Amino acid sequence: MQMRMVVPSDNGYQVSSGIRSMVSPNVELKGAVEYLDFGSGDNTTSYVVGAAFNVNKKFAVYTDAKFDKDATRYGVGLRYNF
Repeated sequence: MQMRMVVPSDNGYQVSSGIRSMVSPNVELKGAVEYLDFGSGDNTTSYVVGAAFNVNKKFAVYTDAKFDKDATRYGVGLRYNF
């Protein structure tokens, strides 16, 4: 297992592109690709997939997963739309 610490002196950039689509009146799906580069060959490409369920016009419950070469991350949450 390899771990990488990000310290305040790190500089770099992130580029991401994705798509979100309402597949039904209450369900939204998303997919994205993210590229993060700290320079000196320290970079990673991540793939993100997720879904949201619109409880009503203001609130949605969402879940997503992010995959890259070092880790897989999962998230769940509540989104407020205004």
